[in-house]
Amino acid sequence: MYTVAEVEDAIVEALKGSTLLASACKKIETYGGQLESLAREAPSLTFPLPAVLIVYSRSAFSEPANRSFDEEMTFTAVILASNLRGLSALRVGAYALLDLVRSALIDNDLGLNLEPIHPLSVEAIWISEEMAVYGFEFKTSQSLD
Repeated sequence: MYTVAEVEDAIVEALKGSTLLASACKKIETYGGQLESLAREAPSLTFPLPAVLIVYSRSAFSEPANRSFDEEMTFTAVILASNLRGLSALRVGAYALLDLVRSALIDNDLGLNLEPIHPLSVEAIWISEEMAVYGFEFKTSQSLD
């Protein structure tokens, strides 16, 4: 059985292990209040972009057999992209990052005894002329036995 922190760290390492994604992003890490910092710094854009931040969202538990429990963990990859060349280029850059994140994670068991990652949804969180923020929600599960 793995802790949420262990799974979250394995997700970050899987993303950093993607050569294309690692070369495209200035930051790949777990979420620790960076969006609040980004909101304060938005006028000067000192927060390093593009970035991918991993957020643990929730767990759901089931009992597939008597006294045997499974935990389904849901995470979100928050993808932040900026482009000062216009909205069209910004969208293309954000979509490319989203594709790289999906390629690195979908069907990946993170080298742990987990169900491979399954995609759930993609959602636009915030889009302005200078920045786009998308959320890619995905899940994995483990037996708690």
